Amino acid sequence: MKQLLFVCSGNTCRSPMAEAAFKVLAAAHGLNLKVKSAGLDAWEGGGASSMAAAAVRTIGGDLSKFRSSALSGEMVDSSDLIVAMTAGHRAEILDRFPSAAGRVRLLMEFDPSSAAGGVADPYGGSLDLYRFTLDAMLPALSNLAEMISKNSI
Repeated sequence: MKQLLFVCSGNTCRSPMAEAAFKVLAAAHGLNLKVKSAGLDAWEGGGASSMAAAAVRTIGGDLSKFRSSALSGEMVDSSDLIVAMTAGHRAEILDRFPSAAGRVRLLMEFDPSSAAGGVADPYGGSLDLYRFTLDAMLPALSNLAEMISKNSI
């Protein structure tokens, strides 16, 4: 695997947190891959939510230089795995980019103990809500890093 792409709606909260957290986990597993994120309805060049940045700092993540990106065909084509935050995101990715079939998964599929189908959007919420969202994603992100390190995905 060479490139992993996380996708949400605006690329200011969930997917940047997943990107930053996964980079921390990838380093811990000694993984050498590109990790990016994008949004289906993102504005190019915006920063991550200040609450998202604060939440990921608690685990050693850094979003200080992050800039949002709109999902593009080039990103899809260059990604070995595309991880969507919700089933709606997955459906829209596949609708826009049918060539991505077989490479798009839901984040929470990587956490077998999770009953949640998707990652709820913390946009506009408190720091506690962003931390809760990050904490909900971490087991799936950790399992994903482990699976990649064992070449089982």
